[in-house]
Amino acid sequence: MALMTEYGFHKLKDELIALEKEEKEAVEAVVVARGFGDFSENAELEAANSWLERTRKKMLETVQKINEAELFNVAVVDKSRVNFGAQVEVEDEETGKNVVYKIVGEVEASVQEGKISVQSPIAKALHGKEVGAECVFNAPGGEKVYTIKKIDYSWLRSA
Repeated sequence: MALMTEYGFHKLKDELIALEKEEKEAVEAVVVARGFGDFSENAELEAANSWLERTRKKMLETVQKINEAELFNVAVVDKSRVNFGAQVEVEDEETGKNVVYKIVGEVEASVQEGKISVQSPIAKALHGKEVGAECVFNAPGGEKVYTIKKIDYSWLRSA
C-alpha cells in the first residue's frame, strides 16, 4: 500500500482518463498506418505501435498505483505536529529564508510543486515536531538546520 492524499489519488485518476484518450488516438494511428501497406518497411506503423505500447505501459503503471493507494485520513492526525499531509513552513537557519513543503506520498512528490516525499530526509527530520522546533538533516550541500514556523493541514481540503 502507498499512502496518498485524496488530491494525489484524484490526480492519478485524471491521468488514467487522459491515458485512455491517448490510447484511442494511438490505436487510430495504428489503423491508419496499416493502411499504408507494406508492413516490413512502414515507419509510420512502427512509430504508432511504439506509441501504443508506451501508452499502455503507462496505463498499467497508473492502474497499479491507484490499486495500491491508501488514502490518508487527516481527521486522525495530531495537527499540532508535522505528519504526513502537513504543509510546513520552515526557516533555513543559514540563509534566513522561509520555505514551504507539503509532505506527501512518493507517488505524489514533486519538487516543482513543493511536495516532498514522506521518505525524504527533510520529511523524516520534520516528522513529529511542533512549531518552534529545530530539525537537522543531511542535504546534498551538507547539514541543514530548519526551524518550524507553521504547520497547516487545510490545503488537503482545498487541493
